[in-house]
Amino acid sequence: MQILIVEDERLTREGIQSILEVKLPLEKHRISCAVNGAEGIVKALAIKPDIIITDIKMPEMNGLEMIRFLHRSLPSSHFIIVSCYSEFHYAQTALKFKRVHDYLLKPISWTSLVEAIRNIQAELGNADTPGISLDSIGDSVSDENKEGNAIEKAKRMIHDNYGQDINLQIVAERLYLNPSYLSTIFKNATGQGFSDYLIEVRIKQSQRLLKETELYVYTIAQMVGYKSEKHFINIFKKRVGCSPNKFRNA
Repeated sequence: MQILIVEDERLTREGIQSILEVKLPLEKHRISCAVNGAEGIVKALAIKPDIIITDIKMPEMNGLEMIRFLHRSLPSSHFIIVSCYSEFHYAQTALKFKRVHDYLLKPISWTSLVEAIRNIQAELGNADTPGISLDSIGDSVSDENKEGNAIEKAKRMIHDNYGQDINLQIVAERLYLNPSYLSTIFKNATGQGFSDYLIEVRIKQSQRLLKETELYVYTIAQMVGYKSEKHFINIFKKRVGCSPNKFRNA
């Protein structure tokens, strides 16, 4: 089965690809990517994908224009939309096309994405042939526990190492996961991006140190992982609404 992902946001595009590579048997699927509707049309006409997963708002040509064109040109292709709440009126228009099957909200739930693909396969009458087998769908339920464990391990690594030079790439490597895939499942589970969660932990720890110690601000900045005192103060102000010294003296 040929699957084409059309998405201009790199992390989202790579995240979807990583989810599919983990959840689908690679020997039975070929996954291609495009960064906008125009490139999507070129690739779709070349490979004639069974399923096209597309965003709506993209540069050069949006997903709606691409769907309208490919709906006529590739009568055997089926579509899944991934988008944001603010773009729902676009999705409503797209869903009027017969072969547009689902509208999935970002951040994308891998279970919803896999289920959408399964539904298309069932409609095509090949739920038990090259694709996601019913057994693999059942097995994917237990995979939720594995992902949950990975997220908890990532959170623990942040709490244990927030004072060090830590980032998504480092944590993903230690957990033997694709960084884009970890980013996707982390945000889906916590409601926060990895970097936002790390910043939150660092700022909370700095608040505790400001109240419980008399350490200099630049020392606290280094203790919670910021090499630059100025950068720390800017982040602190954005998150807390005042400078570290004002917070300490409040």
